[in-house]
Amino acid sequence: MNNQKFPRELAEQMFDQNVRFEAILHVPTLSVSHSVPEKFEDFLSSMDCNAGDLIEKHPQLKSLIESILEYTDRDWNEEHAQQLAFYCGDLEFLILVESSIPRNIEFDEKGEFRSCSIGGWYQLDWIFATDMKGAAEQAIKISEEIYEREEQKARKEQGLEG
Repeated sequence: MNNQKFPRELAEQMFDQNVRFEAILHVPTLSVSHSVPEKFEDFLSSMDCNAGDLIEKHPQLKSLIESILEYTDRDWNEEHAQQLAFYCGDLEFLILVESSIPRNIEFDEKGEFRSCSIGGWYQLDWIFATDMKGAAEQAIKISEEIYEREEQKARKEQGLEG
């Protein structure tokens, strides 16, 4: 049995990137109760916004996600969780990632980063992962992409780039 601890370096990188796991759902056991967790219901309800990204990253989930989008009753139950577990295969975890959105980004006279404000504004993203190490790596990447996007936006707003 492989029982490795979560790498401390990844936890430190997550801290440095201001990203955390808001919720962690174990996909194979989502349906072991008479009701599904509230966060799973949140995930299903978020499909209107997240379907495209999830299908792009996990094409094997396309038919399931499309059926979720067509389901108008919105009374989620353990059947939806069972279907997800079936389609996910080795994607064992469903994780809600919370990333801080930098704002008030400042640059020096050479156009190099000086400072920014962190906290108060967050982006939430649902991801699938085979293990928590992979989830952390995805979360860090999402946070880096958010920072790059916001830095480019600030550069344009401040006339540093066209």
